[in-house]
Amino acid sequence: MDLKRVCEDVILDAAKTAIEPISSFMLKVSAFRLRVAGRSNAEILSKQNFATPGILVFLKLDHVIGVFSMFKNLAKEHLAHISKKMSDYLGDKKTETILLRVIRSNILDNYQAFYEVVTTEYDSDYWNSVATVLEIALLVDKSTGKRSSVTDLQSEVS
Repeated sequence: MDLKRVCEDVILDAAKTAIEPISSFMLKVSAFRLRVAGRSNAEILSKQNFATPGILVFLKLDHVIGVFSMFKNLAKEHLAHISKKMSDYLGDKKTETILLRVIRSNILDNYQAFYEVVTTEYDSDYWNSVATVLEIALLVDKSTGKRSSVTDLQSEVS
């Protein structure tokens, strides 16, 4: 039972660390949506200070493109680190694969929610500034040393 708990903790910690910028942003989005729910003259999300689309304007790291950039860099670094540590400590590819699959799934689920906000709340000009879910799946796989084909990922992400 202890091994299962430790594995769950590793999975949660690894995914949580990788998606922290997105989680923080999505928490603000949820709070904003609750605040404006039911109002006839609803405010626009992209006009909120925390959600402006600009790249690190005035060094405010909460901006959408900045959030994406921070997430992408953090995910790459953290996943490569956690993958190496698992390999060093576990030495069992099957167990590593199982744990990384759950971490990957958690990251992609959270990124999907972020991507949906970007594609529904912002102009298409900004969509090109953030990666698609498929591109993030490729990034996650590359960071953990997993080889994936685009065809496999497309069917998985759809």
